[in-house]
Amino acid sequence: MYSGSMVYETPQGTQTFGPGSGGLVNANVLHSTRNLPGTKVVSWIHLFEPSLLGGSVGSRIEQKYLAPITANPALELLALDPADPDQAALLEKLRDSFALDENEFGYELRLRAALGEIWLGLLALPRPEARPGAECEQPEGLYAPGLLCHRRLLKRHSPFIIRTQTGPLL
Repeated sequence: MYSGSMVYETPQGTQTFGPGSGGLVNANVLHSTRNLPGTKVVSWIHLFEPSLLGGSVGSRIEQKYLAPITANPALELLALDPADPDQAALLEKLRDSFALDENEFGYELRLRAALGEIWLGLLALPRPEARPGAECEQPEGLYAPGLLCHRRLLKRHSPFIIRTQTGPLL
């Protein structure tokens, strides 16, 4: 983000993303966005199907790494704060993913690899947004550190990653 802030609204609440922040809007989440009054916002978004990372539906990768986030109704919006060192490292990887040259040979494979690394980083973060209040099933063999509630993936719609930053991409 060069300037200003963007507000994301979901059924669970509102989150403001300022310069240098970013995050993930989960699959199947109704949401809206708006700029704060008087601000000009620049943001970058990766919109992709889970199959880009997980391969075929029901694959081990999907079950082990994607479903803990995409199938968790408690995780509508994951906000990343640049003031937190672990989250700042993920935001750096996210910024780097937008710096890839889409005209360069191998772009799609490089982007998929970068998104996979970012996804692993999201799974490793402790998430206060994941509350154990809802009844949850723990599918056999599913493990994700830092997440408190897991459900089987029932529907598949595109999650997307939000990236805002200060200054130009390198």
